[in-house]
Amino acid sequence: MAKTADKSTRRTKTVAYNVAEQLRTPEEMAAYLDAWFEEAPDDAAGIARALGDIARARGMTQVARDAGLSRESLYKALGEDGNPSFATVLKVARALGVRLHAQVADNPTQASQPQRPNQRMHPSAENQHAYAEANIPVGYFGDPADIAHAVAFLCSPKARYITGQRMYIDGGMHRSI
Repeated sequence: MAKTADKSTRRTKTVAYNVAEQLRTPEEMAAYLDAWFEEAPDDAAGIARALGDIARARGMTQVARDAGLSRESLYKALGEDGNPSFATVLKVARALGVRLHAQVADNPTQASQPQRPNQRMHPSAENQHAYAEANIPVGYFGDPADIAHAVAFLCSPKARYITGQRMYIDGGMHRSI
């Protein structure tokens, strides 16, 4: 009697997933690389492999030619154990027709880091306005004209009764008066 395989003993046939087969358009390739930058920004090897996936989707020979590299060195640089130089990454990106760009990171720890001295000494107009509203009772920084008006008053006959006193011209910041 011949043995026949019943349905319970059959093995499932699997095939290796090749992401390069899924990257068909330049937009998909750019989105794939962008996803790597977004999801694993510190994984240099992963990002290099992503560039390798895109290069395989485009055709490794053509990408190597456009990047001015040998096909073998491109496979090595963008492979599993590759560690391409930044110059190689830039050449490959250009050959693939993708751009790397920088943007400000959404980093919640950034706000808790101390400001650089230049930012404290020369804050932007928006930062000055926000600080003034939050910390100065009158809600704005004084202008030179405000000081000039106070000096003009002190020099006028109307201020003849004011003698030897300190007058704080600080929008109410000095609360000990």
